[in-house]
Amino acid sequence: MANSQSSPSTGTRAVLVTGATGGIGRALVERLAVEGYLVYAAARSPEKLQFRNRQVVPVALDLTDEASINRASAEVSEHLGNGRFEGLVNMAGIIVEGPLELVEVDLMALQFAVNVLGPFALTRAFLPLLRRSRGRVINIGAVTAHTAMPFNGPISASKAALASLNDAMRMEFAPFGIKVVLVEPGGIETGIFATAANLKEESLKRQAKDTVAFYRPLMAAMQETLAKSPVDKPKVIVDAVHAALTKANPAPRSVVGRGAGLLAGLSKLPTGLRDRVLMSATGIGKPFRQAVAANPPK
Repeated sequence: MANSQSSPSTGTRAVLVTGATGGIGRALVERLAVEGYLVYAAARSPEKLQFRNRQVVPVALDLTDEASINRASAEVSEHLGNGRFEGLVNMAGIIVEGPLELVEVDLMALQFAVNVLGPFALTRAFLPLLRRSRGRVINIGAVTAHTAMPFNGPISASKAALASLNDAMRMEFAPFGIKVVLVEPGGIETGIFATAANLKEESLKRQAKDTVAFYRPLMAAMQETLAKSPVDKPKVIVDAVHAALTKANPAPRSVVGRGAGLLAGLSKLPTGLRDRVLMSATGIGKPFRQAVAANPPK
């Protein structure tokens, strides 16, 4: 554990938040700490977790490393003592984006390691503490789990898998008095998209140049279209997670943010119609067909 703060009192309410160095995670940690929670702020680089509030305890955690997960669980359990572990917020995640033909297998594996296997392993490790306090698990999904978008296959697939995992958790943990909630936001103003773009560009350097050249205009067209879409502030997710932690009977699943309900609703359309709507709405439907007709990649 990243500091030597003494163990809390028996009545302490504690929550662990992953991805605490990100904009949304940091905002959530700060709000919960102000409200009196002892917040274990988890991140791969705990030295980046600079919080003035002494209610925040940095925790080193690598979601792709089972030993790190088990170590974090043991450290929190020891530090918390007889306090109440009221919630685990699986906030951390990454975005792997781009045409599937250009997504490297290692990056697809990393997408699932962080977004699916990580929350699974972490929740499993903290289950004894959650059982003891009849706590809650809040998983942060994405509305694209309902409606996958072109060039966003990896993130959509990982969030769909997390949604299924969340449903299984909800049913299996209910007899222990543990509530499990899935929060599915739409577009949020956060640095994760810049990180995703950098990850994609590094990957493209390793790809066949003619294939990259074929997809470049299509990726640019989609980016230009999506840049015009409204995005919400992190507060949308912070409010939703806060409700999931504090309401007596929170909604098991909630879609939040502007346009998120509409995108989720597209999943109800006939498949062919939905595909046409999404290809057109992302700005690549006609350009894609024209590019294939003119000069498809070898």
